Amino acid sequence: MARDKHVDGQLLRLFLSSGVYRQYAELFLRPEQIDELDVAYWASSPGSAFSARARFSRAMAATPVTSRA
Repeated sequence: MARDKHVDGQLLRLFLSSGVYRQYAELFLRPEQIDELDVAYWASSPGSAFSARARFSRAMAATPVTSRA
């Protein structure tokens, strides 16, 4: 999701590391619908790489383009 820019990478890591995803699942899903999740895998470096790419893209978009004469 974060890699495809459907959700912010930092927000996804917070959602996973805080356990909110689990609380949501326990409230709205039947126990047999809840899968175990490897939080370390999903919240690790690929999301960080996405965040770095997103920051770079925003910086480039904010940089004015000068025309060559």
